[in-house]
Amino acid sequence: MALVFDEIKDAPQTHILIIGVGNYPYTSGGVNFNSARNATLNDIGQLSSPKDSAAFFYRNMLDFHKNASWTVPLGSIEFLSESPVNASVLPANTPFQQPTKNAVRSGYQAWKSRCNSHEDNVAIFYFCGHGLQGDDHFLLCADFGEDQFNPWEHAFAFDLTCRAFRSCKARTQLFFVDACRNVTTEMLINHITVSPLEQLNLLSTTSQYSLILKASCHNESAFGPKNAPSFFCQALIRGMRNDGLQNNGTNWVVSSGEIAKNINLWMKNVDQAQGYSQRCQQESTDTFELLKFNSPPKVPVELDCQPSEALPLATLRYQNIHDTTCSGERDPTLESWKLELPSGIYQLDARYSDPRFRTPAAFTYIGLPFSKNILKAQ
Repeated sequence: MALVFDEIKDAPQTHILIIGVGNYPYTSGGVNFNSARNATLNDIGQLSSPKDSAAFFYRNMLDFHKNASWTVPLGSIEFLSESPVNASVLPANTPFQQPTKNAVRSGYQAWKSRCNSHEDNVAIFYFCGHGLQGDDHFLLCADFGEDQFNPWEHAFAFDLTCRAFRSCKARTQLFFVDACRNVTTEMLINHITVSPLEQLNLLSTTSQYSLILKASCHNESAFGPKNAPSFFCQALIRGMRNDGLQNNGTNWVVSSGEIAKNINLWMKNVDQAQGYSQRCQQESTDTFELLKFNSPPKVPVELDCQPSEALPLATLRYQNIHDTTCSGERDPTLESWKLELPSGIYQLDARYSDPRFRTPAAFTYIGLPFSKNILKAQ
């Protein structure tokens, strides 16, 4: 086990399990790879993104704790991953443990036991690594392929594991799976059987607040830049930090329902320049307010003028009507003004060097996901 954060108390808490697997010694490119062992081992190779994705997810979970953002306080983080490229982003002396099948099973059992201590606990699971789609979504541990007679011994069936977790008392259960769901040639020829991390109880019911979010659809891939967090992880954290914020009348909050509803939009915002057609799939029940913030989200904003010949003559200005310190102006240029502003109501106007143009001040609400405002010159 690698319990990297431990403030466990006899009260409702959030308990997290993070698994990042990028180094697969027995698959293509691994130190123990043998091409004669198994066709699937030839089809999949090494990954650079998972260790950085796991570290990025871990660091942000800690940041939410430091900023008192969890609606149910953080109690523990179980962390199974190799060291990322930049290990300094994590707390000093963070232990890095190879996420072998035995380590994953032990970490899962310890995490579930903590989650099971109170019905108002929040259980969060994050996995990044190789995944394949058979009868179940198979997630591959670091020692996948070690057993030459049954290389699948060191994988686990995620969907069945998720169903088995329903026996846990925690009413809020969130699972984030950052992995591909491709089908290999071997899986088309042979019927592959992979066991879950625990046996399921068919009488268990889905938790009241449940979210299962996968980074890919059936027989599709998940992507990530080299030695950096995956696009799914970036989008998920961006949503939890900013893009998923909604005002509940008291705080700005991020709910499980907002994550489920908007993850594909957030994915497009993160990886649109890459041209990847990655799609996420989700399954959810009731929504739960997971995080709370005191300040509003930042909104991408673009200010422009119409007709276009007015823009090079325009000094553009904005003013938040509830915050006098949130104001600014830009001298005339040939390009529209692109910036980020806190969500709110703004007075927008333009002043022109040519008296032929005039734009009356206008009030507008600026909110997520994007706000393009055309100031019409009269």
